[in-house]
Amino acid sequence: MGAALATDVHQHLWPDELVDRLRARRRPPYLDGWTLHTRGEAPYDVDPAHHDVARRVEADQEDGVGLACVSLSAPLGIENLVRPEAGALIAAWHEGARALPDHFADHRLVRGGQAR
Repeated sequence: MGAALATDVHQHLWPDELVDRLRARRRPPYLDGWTLHTRGEAPYDVDPAHHDVARRVEADQEDGVGLACVSLSAPLGIENLVRPEAGALIAAWHEGARALPDHFADHRLVRGGQAR
């Protein structure tokens, strides 16, 4: 019998839908190319490889991770936006998260290490 694969319960991944929505904005949080602008912080150059789904799956498999639980990163500050702005970004993240391969699970879907 093979070794059980690990479940990583804390990963942040920006699906294309969220990246597109962040790039369409001109007020924090927003992306200019791969430079992230947030309120109260200096611009930060994001490594696009960190949000490349195929690369993330490959890296996880190399590390023995069979399931990765993803969530939206709080430092973006989306929770501080007015509801319509926040709602659009959150909806984009969820839309993208639902389209991710089975290797990933939205944080709300994991029970006992199994995605539902």
